[in-house]
Amino acid sequence: MTEQNNNNPADQHGVILSHLSRRDFWLRLPAPLEADFCREHDHRAVDGFNSMIGSVALLYFGLGAALVLFSGISNIGFWPASYAVFMVLIVTAWLLSVADVLRHNYQLYMAALVSVAVGFALIHPSIIQGSEMYYLVHEGTIFVMVIVFLGLNLLLPWALMATVAGVLIATTAVLAFDLSVDWTMTASTFLGGALLGMVLRYRDERQLRREHLHARLLVLDNERIQALANQLERLSFLDGLTGLANRRYFDSSLDKAWRSCQRDDTPLTVIMLDVDFFKPYNDFYGHQRGDQVLRDLAQTISAQAVRPQDMVARYGGEEFVVLLPAVDQESAQQMVEKILHAVRQRNLPHEKSACADHVTVSAGVATRVPQPYMHAESLVAAADAALYQAKRDGRDCWRRGAE
Repeated sequence: MTEQNNNNPADQHGVILSHLSRRDFWLRLPAPLEADFCREHDHRAVDGFNSMIGSVALLYFGLGAALVLFSGISNIGFWPASYAVFMVLIVTAWLLSVADVLRHNYQLYMAALVSVAVGFALIHPSIIQGSEMYYLVHEGTIFVMVIVFLGLNLLLPWALMATVAGVLIATTAVLAFDLSVDWTMTASTFLGGALLGMVLRYRDERQLRREHLHARLLVLDNERIQALANQLERLSFLDGLTGLANRRYFDSSLDKAWRSCQRDDTPLTVIMLDVDFFKPYNDFYGHQRGDQVLRDLAQTISAQAVRPQDMVARYGGEEFVVLLPAVDQESAQQMVEKILHAVRQRNLPHEKSACADHVTVSAGVATRVPQPYMHAESLVAAADAALYQAKRDGRDCWRRGAE
């Protein structure tokens, strides 16, 4: 499956379910889920590292001081120098965290520091041979490897690469400086620690990836539920026949537009429209043709109200209403004449009309600048009264409501 398809929430949902049902042993998710996991994992890793690095430095310093205290200065040999190397690495990591560098590429920078730490941990016993701390340092290699694979939240591939790089660094140093290495002891401690760390890292990372997929599934399910809720809400405000806003949504929009125009001291216009002789049309042509005429008229009227704030709604039966915020009387007259002209231009046949041989509409227009003592319903009532005046005056015309 392509990455583009995986970006689709529906496709991603199926990919996640498919991946969770598999029993493979690969630590890799389908793209772009892999990128999402790595980004989220690194973000948590950086936050965790930033919160613990100060404590780690203090703990390391305290352990060093305790070793010196119990072993005595005369018995530690070159250990302070090697101890200082790890302290430098810790301080370097701390400085990177303070500078917020790790947040940009945590795995790369941390793997670089780890490779140096692993390399030095392997040659560390060779440097302090003869010291009472020789075996203790060997055993410390185990803890170094466990920290590499678990304590630093490196992803398994990065931890493995850092370990291999550390081995190469140690091998180079051994050959370059002709160091004497107890390979039996080194191999047992290093491999034991590395294998333990790898197994635990694999187990934890596999679980983290599955938890990430489950969390992503939850997000997708919530998004789908929200989308369905939004769709249901939209449908509750739509007229099922025409696709226009319904009476309920018009009433809500009228209230908002009234308050907005009152606040801005701008006019608000309502145009009420009624299909002329619609009952005879239904009786003669049938209700299916009547429904189609209403859909056609809905498209025609909507095509005239082109501003984002304009709204056309089905008011009920064969009545439509147009809400026009910030439209004065002159502009309202132009709009209603344009609507009537557009309806005539459709030239929908109507043999049973007493005013034309095609479908026509009558209209009532009312425009007011809302005032605190007025009510929005009065504007609709004025437009409705003007509509009935137009019907009494012969239909296929419009009249203006009282101020």
